[in-house]
Amino acid sequence: MEGCGIGNLDSCILYHQPLMTPGHPYLITLLFKLFGEHDLLAMYLSAFLSSLTIFLIFFIGYTLFSSERKGLYAALIFALISLDILIAPTGSARSTSAFFLALTLLFYLIALKKDSIKFWSLVAITFSLSIYMRQDNSILILPLILGLFIFDYFKKENFKNFTSIKKTIIYTSKKFFIPVVIFIVTQIPVQHWIWFSHTNMSLISFEYLKIKLSLMWCTVFFPWIIKSYMFLQSASILFLSSFLFLPHLFKSDRKSFNKVIFILIIFFIFFFLVAFYFLPPNGFDYIRQMHPIVIPYAIITGFVISELERISKINQKIFLSLILIIMVIPLVLIFSFKFSYVNIFRDGRLTTDIPFEFMTAPLIKLINSAPPNSLIFISQSAVPSFDLVENNERRWVDIEMIPADNYNIVKHEIMKSKSSPMYFIEDYRCKNSMDDSCKFIYENFNFINYTAIGDFKLYKIEYKS
Repeated sequence: MEGCGIGNLDSCILYHQPLMTPGHPYLITLLFKLFGEHDLLAMYLSAFLSSLTIFLIFFIGYTLFSSERKGLYAALIFALISLDILIAPTGSARSTSAFFLALTLLFYLIALKKDSIKFWSLVAITFSLSIYMRQDNSILILPLILGLFIFDYFKKENFKNFTSIKKTIIYTSKKFFIPVVIFIVTQIPVQHWIWFSHTNMSLISFEYLKIKLSLMWCTVFFPWIIKSYMFLQSASILFLSSFLFLPHLFKSDRKSFNKVIFILIIFFIFFFLVAFYFLPPNGFDYIRQMHPIVIPYAIITGFVISELERISKINQKIFLSLILIIMVIPLVLIFSFKFSYVNIFRDGRLTTDIPFEFMTAPLIKLINSAPPNSLIFISQSAVPSFDLVENNERRWVDIEMIPADNYNIVKHEIMKSKSSPMYFIEDYRCKNSMDDSCKFIYENFNFINYTAIGDFKLYKIEYKS
């Protein structure tokens, strides 16, 4: 587990391998080492970091616009976005990723002001860590570079003494040498996830791009069309109104204009990245992929609310109360229709009032029926909760990892486990997709018998050769 946590494939056993960059698994590993293996620790981690991100959003807004009100409203909007509320307690890497993404932006804004090697080094460290959490965060390098020009970094006092481009380049190289080295060295262990993992750049596709962009645009700004209320409708309207402020800002306040443009660039870079990434017909799976945009979404909306407060000249307390009413009431209504507040205090993994294919309880029952010393091939989403499985000495092979290293790792594990009984849990994963992972199972194993609960089947299998 430690090998997986630090991205060391040589000591990372197949059934412990993370599918993506190992930052989040490493943090969970630390918690497991300190407090024992329990799923709730992963959930506590993501919920805790998501809560801390609210404070980071405040400091980003405050640092960027030099305004506590803008920071306050940005943090408020972030705290009320349904998408983040739902993802925060799941143990997902997305909340951890958002925390380090926000931390990177905060240190970046401070570094632009302080212009010290210390703060630029902090930017390099936190940006590198954000990529350790999710490799798609590497796209942030584009706005970070553009930001140097947007914020007129090269027009600072430090550069005015240089009369030639050559001297400017030399000075800049010296300034950024240590941060760049820190970033490159810390990125070396995870480059195989970024370029060669199952979530690599090869998944980027222009197919159905218009449909995907339309679907995503409706999700954020016109949710009633597709009945998906993951973003605040009133906040989305305010976000769109930021484009009305741009011409005025361009004429009257060029610095604020540049700041808004910088955040909008971050929003649209992640927006288009997700549009290129997912392919229909994956239902609403793309919504969780959109999670990175909640940070720029909240900052821009917070800026607009603060500007409206300034223009309206309404008492600040009264204005804040109005905003809370406008934002919170629809959120409460949405959650009341979509979720039962009684279920907040139940273990959601064992609930039965959801579609059968998403239930954990039948999977746990099937796994418990397999011998404790067995090797089980199982889909990523079906990997069970440690604390719900009896005699948890079983070993798992995540179906997604089967093609890794040209199938050599999984074959080695099979040979090592030949004396142990082997099982395969068939759920929606291989029913809906006959990719290389599923083909390997169906072509290389004999299916002896099975136990079924609903649509889930636990097959006893034997390796053919």
